[in-house]
Amino acid sequence: MFHSSVVLSFFFMLQSIAFAASPVILKKEVSAYRDQVEACIHFSGEPSDDPVRAAQLKREIKKFCPGIPQEGKRLREKYKNDPRTIEDLDRIAAEYRAAFGE
Repeated sequence: MFHSSVVLSFFFMLQSIAFAASPVILKKEVSAYRDQVEACIHFSGEPSDDPVRAAQLKREIKKFCPGIPQEGKRLREKYKNDPRTIEDLDRIAAEYRAAFGE
């Protein structure tokens, strides 16, 4: 578990750098979706032996993770004629799949 979370954290960091290096400004709702995906990945990959922290992580996962695939589909449909936004959504989806294998 720890090894995979370290690998995922590294992948997440690389993806974040790629987004940060890009001069493109994401549409507001795509940016919010990316933030939701990144938060879900972060909290899901954080191990904790501390029961208090584990409970906090569980709350954060419950807050950020539900509905991600459905929101991705909705945004894809909304921006289907916008290739740049679809490319952004593809990167976000790849990040999510790398973390969760979905």
